[in-house]
Amino acid sequence: MPDLNVRVGNVSLRNPVMPASGCFAIEYREALDLNRLGALVIKSVSPVSRPGNPTPRVAETSNGMLNSIDIPSRGLDYYLANVLPAYTCFE
Repeated sequence: MPDLNVRVGNVSLRNPVMPASGCFAIEYREALDLNRLGALVIKSVSPVSRPGNPTPRVAETSNGMLNSIDIPSRGLDYYLANVLPAYTCFE
């Protein structure tokens, strides 16, 4: 098996495979051994809770669509208490 180790800044990863946040998440842990991935990418976390922009956040145009979500977040305290614990089982 080839050595696929990579470094991203000061972090060493087993391989460079990091599925994009929103397209792939911890919910797939029942279907796939997530320890085979180099990393999991989570949604943005802000220091404090923020709702994001009010609706409508998406508008269709003749050439595609525009969005203005403004990265809603429940804040760091929520993340540390409710999200991070689920990730501690991964190597």
